Amino acid sequence: HKYRVARMSINSAANSEVDAPVIASPVIAGRSPRQIAWSRFKRNKVGMIAAGISIFLLSMSLFAPIVCRILGISPSELNLEGLDTSGIPRGELAGFSREHPLGVIPGTGRDLLAQLLYGSRISFMIAILSTVTALLLASLLELSVDISVVALMESSVALPTSFSHSLLSL
Repeated sequence: HKYRVARMSINSAANSEVDAPVIASPVIAGRSPRQIAWSRFKRNKVGMIAAGISIFLLSMSLFAPIVCRILGISPSELNLEGLDTSGIPRGELAGFSREHPLGVIPGTGRDLLAQLLYGSRISFMIAILSTVTALLLASLLELSVDISVVALMESSVALPTSFSHSLLSL
């Protein structure tokens, strides 16, 4: 039950006992901070749209070889036959097409979508590795990033001229 019902005896003027239901407060289920944060995040429409786009981009990046194979594009294939003498795409390579959804790169004639997919893999890998490395170093050295930043800012406020000169001399 959502509510607990308690029975209690009430003595009336005639000394007869009457059982009357008394409704107690509702039972409150405890929630973890993670559950609270997730329920708040689910109500944020912009956040959910951004999360969906991020998951889509990460999955496209992760499965770039499969996506390129399905679309029939290659990041290393040169399409020099569709370029003019200055390297500008002409004809069907000049814009969007079924063969090249985002077109080709001027000068090399490589497919732009394939280049973006494979390039995003490197960018995401660097971002994830740098975050993991920073977290591991902070936990190994038992230093908080906040403490380090606060100490740096306090030293720059305490000695502004000497601090800026020492940074410029590096």
